[in-house]
Amino acid sequence: MALPSSLLRRFPPSPTALLDLVRKHVDELMLLNIANADYGIGANEALKGLRHIRQTGLIPADAGFALFEVLHLTRWSDPERSEPPPFVPEPTGRRGHITRMFVCAALLYAAAEPTLQIEDIAAEDTLTLCLVSAGVLGDDFNEALACFLNWRLQYSEEPLLVTLTLLTCIIRVRSYNLSETELRGLTELVLEEENRFSKGCQEWNTEGYPVPLPFSLEREVWRSVALELKERAATLYDPATRENVELCVLLLERGW
Repeated sequence: MALPSSLLRRFPPSPTALLDLVRKHVDELMLLNIANADYGIGANEALKGLRHIRQTGLIPADAGFALFEVLHLTRWSDPERSEPPPFVPEPTGRRGHITRMFVCAALLYAAAEPTLQIEDIAAEDTLTLCLVSAGVLGDDFNEALACFLNWRLQYSEEPLLVTLTLLTCIIRVRSYNLSETELRGLTELVLEEENRFSKGCQEWNTEGYPVPLPFSLEREVWRSVALELKERAATLYDPATRENVELCVLLLERGW
């Protein structure tokens, strides 16, 4: 898939950009919250691994079950909740979003690192939750996520999900001097991927099987993303770009 060259220049592909940014904002209490996510089971082992990630930006070579278990559990935390989930304590507000972004960034990096041979069975959800927290944390996090996505897109088996996430990040930070013409080029890639995905579903569905959903969290998270894109589309001046973004909104709303 060929991304616009200007997009690659402004958001240079990087597998580590997101994790390197967010780990600078993580303090010891956040690490303790993550380490205790599994009711305190394996907390000491997990904390050692979490400190290594925060310090180096790398997943420890000897990472065991305890570390990935608390990463997976904390991924499902909801920083907007007023009540804690079964594992406590859970940070909320901005601290909660930083905590969740840290674990999601670590999981995304771990899944992308071939030497670790780690498979995230909920990788779509990990990326989607990253997008939500980036929307709260601001431009720096959206830019870092865009750099990661530009890198991941070269290897992704879910290009529709990645391009939609990338579009959302970039339209959030259009102050980064990206023209509407350049933005239109990205929307065209999203729509091309949607067309390819739909054709693949039709071919796969020849035996009458249910068509798979492109996003596992679509009813919850992608509804809010669709509303966000719809609001931002209204601010665009170029008719073709605005129409393409509105088509992307329809794509997200389809099937609800």
